[in-house]
Amino acid sequence: MTGRTWNSGNTATTSESPVFQFQFLNGISTPVSTSKNIEGKDDKPFVVALVDQSSGQIVTTGAEAATEIEIVVLEGDCNDFETENWTSYEFNNKIIREWKGKKVLQGNTFLKLKEGIVYVNKISFTHNSTWKGKRICRLGARSKDAVFGTRVKEAKTESFLVKDKRNLVKKHSSSPDDIEMSIVGSLC
Repeated sequence: MTGRTWNSGNTATTSESPVFQFQFLNGISTPVSTSKNIEGKDDKPFVVALVDQSSGQIVTTGAEAATEIEIVVLEGDCNDFETENWTSYEFNNKIIREWKGKKVLQGNTFLKLKEGIVYVNKISFTHNSTWKGKRICRLGARSKDAVFGTRVKEAKTESFLVKDKRNLVKKHSSSPDDIEMSIVGSLC
């Protein structure tokens, strides 16, 4: 079977099927807290792109460049070396769908690529009052559409700690000279 590969000019050429991969381009800004929008490392929306693994170029044209993706939460307690060669089966088995009966993410987790890129904003971890212990997670991105003639490697972020919003430090001020800081709630 032949497929399209993309050269640096983003024009299609015929050869064997390309291998595509989703990538998080700017990583996740930490710390991450429940009910607070997840942002990229540059305090902007985080970015997911579809990349041709053979050229390293973002796929900007064709049906692939407009596919719909799903942002998911993955267990984050494995090292980066382990996750590098996950199969789709292993990726899907690491998805955390809910915590104590509540959806893990709130916001739009299904997004459509435009010219191979999507900016992800207004997505956050759901606050859950039954949380006990630390939540080490990763975000993942996978294809929702079946437009590819070959498997698309899913994207994974580095592991990060999700903090319960009740653990955030709150500042109370009755006067400019009197600032009281208190820790509210406990995740651990």
